[in-house]
Amino acid sequence: MLLRLPLSSLLALFLAMLAQAERRLPADLQVDLLFPRNETYAPTQWFPIVLGIQNLDALWPLDIGFNLEVMSMEAWKNNSSGGRADWQHVNLRPNLYGFPVGLELAPVKLFLHYPVINMTNGTTDSFNLRWGITFVNRCFANNSLDYGGNGWSSGGNSSMRQIIFSTAPGGQTPDVAATVDACPEGGQNSTVVRVNEVRKTWNAGDQCPVFETDIEPARCAYREVAQELAANVSAAILRRMGCEEGTWQNITSPCVPKDKESGATLLTGLQRDSSSWALILGLALAAYYHVF
Repeated sequence: MLLRLPLSSLLALFLAMLAQAERRLPADLQVDLLFPRNETYAPTQWFPIVLGIQNLDALWPLDIGFNLEVMSMEAWKNNSSGGRADWQHVNLRPNLYGFPVGLELAPVKLFLHYPVINMTNGTTDSFNLRWGITFVNRCFANNSLDYGGNGWSSGGNSSMRQIIFSTAPGGQTPDVAATVDACPEGGQNSTVVRVNEVRKTWNAGDQCPVFETDIEPARCAYREVAQELAANVSAAILRRMGCEEGTWQNITSPCVPKDKESGATLLTGLQRDSSSWALILGLALAAYYHVF
């Protein structure tokens, strides 16, 4: 069931839930890059990146950082200055440091973030998708006077996990629902930590989680919402393209807006869209709330 509520009503609901939030530890924080995978896809005008986060409701409140960015490899190789081509490098991360204080969002069982990138000029290309989660502080069970150390990142020394995906004529049709429903192995697409306790640093009183990192990721957590997730991603992409109908996977050039007075134009190159969000509020409120 798809619900659409006024933003004011959403915020009131979220704040009410936030006031009642309590941690239920130990709990596993799992982050999954659901789409794309290390595959070659047929070119599209807009291409979705889908990130899923599990069990925020059990861990809230928790200071955590998320990073998500995409870089065109062709643009990087062809840039004569030797640096990255900024117009083909986009930062898609959710603004979640200290989530959800900055966005006034309530803790949720499943959190889905699906921004899209403009590939109008990217008919044949490879893309480096880098992502990761970070904790500013990390405490340990056997240390009662911990200042948080150097924190922790899911990407190790590189601070970011990464996959490479490509676009080329004849590639497979991008299919969010089929990919999520297939429950592929995690690999570079999943990271999980088991938070056992949240302390405070002895010097500043900041949050300092105690957690384990040798945890196997749970598979298939998103299978039951795969079709609805794909439908919402499709609706968001068509809306972003200004197309009132059609299948986004088959639209490779900008639609001509029927409302010429809108004055909206689409930029070419690898550009980011404003974030699309889906919050799945557990079994009792198994519905999507979109904030655009």
